[in-house]
Parts: sequence; structure tokens; C-alpha cells
Amino acid sequence: MKRNVLLMMLVIFNTSWVRANEVSKQKQALQYFQAIKFFWNEKDGTLSNGNKGTRGHEKIFTDESLKHVKSLPNLRHLHLNHTSITDAGLVELEGLNQLESIHLWGTRISDAGLVHLAGLEKLQKLDLSWTQVKGPGLAHLGDLNRLQELQLIGITITDEALRHLVPLK
Repeated sequence: MKRNVLLMMLVIFNTSWVRANEVSKQKQALQYFQAIKFFWNEKDGTLSNGNKGTRGHEKIFTDESLKHVKSLPNLRHLHLNHTSITDAGLVELEGLNQLESIHLWGTRISDAGLVHLAGLEKLQKLDLSWTQVKGPGLAHLGDLNRLQELQLIGITITDEALRHLVPLK
């Protein structure tokens, strides 16, 4: 009996081949992945944000790389911790309507970029820890009815900014 196996998660760990053009070459296969995680890159070897326990990979995954992620319609989980993603790159996540979790811990995201996450109706988990978010951008998350977990570790946010999250119950 022949079984079809669907690879649901791609974990890229300890590699040096992940570049935007490589992801682009694999679009057909990657369209079926439901989760992508990027970890330590042996050649890069940088430490992000001075965190001695966290090895970064800022040079590997950039805003330009996110253009290729947009072609993955079944993507449900995206881990971009310690990459050099900025607000400009988040526009590429618009239309990825299957996304359930996004991890942006230690990226260069600010309040301005959160507008691009507003339409991700299936989003259940969002990690904005140690980003440049200050609070006003949280207003864009108020309509994400399925959001169950919002991580804001290492961010100074006012009570006024948290009021934007009142619609989330």
C-alpha cells in the first residue's frame, strides 16, 4: 500500500543555504508547508540584540525574503525571531489568510507595521516581544477575533495603548 506523506513543517537549522533566491527556486514544494522556522546559521554566527543566549540570523532573512513567503498560501506558522524583518516587509504577509501564529521576537517591527497584520483573521498567536512596538499600533489588532495569545515581553506599553485590545475577548 502506497501512502502519500505531506510535509507540514520546514525547519531550517544550522544551514547556510537559505537565501531569498533559494526559497524562490523551491516555490512549488514550499507551497504545501504549513510552518517555517529559521534558526542558527553557521556562517552568519551573529548575536542579535546583545542576547548572549540567542544566536541570530539577521543577514539570512530580510524584507526581500518575505516576498517569497507570500507564495506559500497554506502557511499557518511563521517564526521570524531575530531576523532583520522591518515594517516594510510585513506588507508581504497580507493575504496569507491561513496564518495562525507569527513570531517576530527581536525584530525591527514597530507600531507602523502592525497595520499589515490586521486582516489575518485566523491569527491566534502573535509574539511581538523585544520589538520596537510602543503601543499605538495595537489598535490594528483589535479586530483579530481569534487572537488568543499576544506576547509583549520587553516592551513598555501604556494602559492607554492596551485599551486598543479591549475588543479581544
